Amino acid sequence: MYRVLYSFGLLLNLYVVHGQTTFSVLPDVGGINGQAMGILSVPDPEDIIIMGHRFDTILPGSNVKPYLAHFYYDGELKFVVPIVDSLYEEPFSLAYPIPPVQKNDSIYYYEGLRDIGDPFLRPYLTELNINTGKIIRSIVLLNLQHPLLPYEPHDLDYTVNNDILLLSSLVNGDSVQTYITLLDSVFNEVRLIEVKDVKKKAFASICNKNLDGTYDIVGYCLVEQEFGNDYYSFYLDIVDGNGNVLEHTLAPTLIPISRGVYLSRTILQDIDDNWIIGGTFHKDLPNICSDCYELIPYIFSTTPDFKTLRWQTKFFDVPYYGAPQYDLYSMTQVEDGYIVSGDFYNYNGFDSGVLFKASDNGDSLWMKHYIPLNWNEDRVGSVRFFDIQTSPFGTIIVTGAVGDLQENIIRPWILQLDKDGCLVPDCNTVGTHHEDVESLQENFTIYPNPSSTEIYILSHISSAASLTISIFSSQGIEIKKRSFDPRPGYQYALPVNDLEEGLYFLVVTDPKSGHRESHQFICKRR
Repeated sequence: MYRVLYSFGLLLNLYVVHGQTTFSVLPDVGGINGQAMGILSVPDPEDIIIMGHRFDTILPGSNVKPYLAHFYYDGELKFVVPIVDSLYEEPFSLAYPIPPVQKNDSIYYYEGLRDIGDPFLRPYLTELNINTGKIIRSIVLLNLQHPLLPYEPHDLDYTVNNDILLLSSLVNGDSVQTYITLLDSVFNEVRLIEVKDVKKKAFASICNKNLDGTYDIVGYCLVEQEFGNDYYSFYLDIVDGNGNVLEHTLAPTLIPISRGVYLSRTILQDIDDNWIIGGTFHKDLPNICSDCYELIPYIFSTTPDFKTLRWQTKFFDVPYYGAPQYDLYSMTQVEDGYIVSGDFYNYNGFDSGVLFKASDNGDSLWMKHYIPLNWNEDRVGSVRFFDIQTSPFGTIIVTGAVGDLQENIIRPWILQLDKDGCLVPDCNTVGTHHEDVESLQENFTIYPNPSSTEIYILSHISSAASLTISIFSSQGIEIKKRSFDPRPGYQYALPVNDLEEGLYFLVVTDPKSGHRESHQFICKRR
């Protein structure tokens, strides 16, 4: 089956010569056998800027090394460079996907991890030119009070007073200690605030500095529930300048929601300072096995003080997958709602990237699953949709990685979709009912037209029998032919980058009945 993307629906006008269009690419950004991961993106008006890891031997040290890549808005790689620091021989790690914070048009602050010979990696702050990949300034952050404990970065902010705010934690068994560090613009430490213990196992996620000198910290913490089971719930702490917790408030959700979001970025505030949060609920499944469970995805919203639940929305797949697991990574706001990115897997071994969307008022709009173009499920080892961002054009940029079981490598995966997660326009209008393939008229949509690399085919029907996709020249000569099993909302693709410029016909045929559906398109080089 020539399926390229699995979803419950699948954009914008095409502009030729590196114009803006949807795409799904597994780029070669260098490294051994093309192995790499996309971790973070900065969509600016000119380029889509990606940071991640690649596996290579260009630099000394371990094989995992950071890179910076620029892409055109049609998915073509513009250039890629390694990110190096002249002060250190060893490369640093982008293991924690903490988004860079903008200082000006080209300079961003970024926090990673660096090995300086201690037992643990240490938080590492850089001032980075994202146009060139050059590190302007850097510092390794040490906690001298507990030098032998791992010091994990969680959040980075550039405050109204031009201070750099870092949220970090020390984890020692069941003990978690949260720190707020303030630095000036040349990385001098202004203040270190140790947040006093509130007798909760709390994992801080983001920190905002208020005008009155207090800090809002939102994260998730361990809470006890009935029957002796432990659950996690999101919380809001209001902390003063000395680290005292003035108020500790659990999210007013109807059930504890937070699992599957370790070191994620699924917390936003709207223009009225209401909180929008994505998380999962852990539900045990003792009827399957003693240790079986599912993680059910949600998006919910609270008032700024965390006291009132504005709305809570559950997302689920149709059909239902046994014991589904959703790990969440990132959230972005689009013009009509909020989209969370993550990955999906279950005990049957099916893996995919996943996006789900709620409207501004909490309506559940859709959930979609994705696997790379031209792959089937058996080839997908795992998917990580680490980052999702909204571009200046209203599209969404998804950055991640996928395990390729056929090649036994990890590949970077970059997608540009519309605000409804579509590669083909109007994918959300596709129904999920079965249709009789005896009538093939207008049962498929193709995009884009003209095309230069691939034609995407969106199915509006399902069929138990395989159909064929063929491309014919204007003289009626069959050039390409593939078989596929159509399902509503699924996308398929045929490469056309090897065709000469000109007029072609894409024809879908039912071999049993002979019924055909024909679409005319133009192949045009960039």
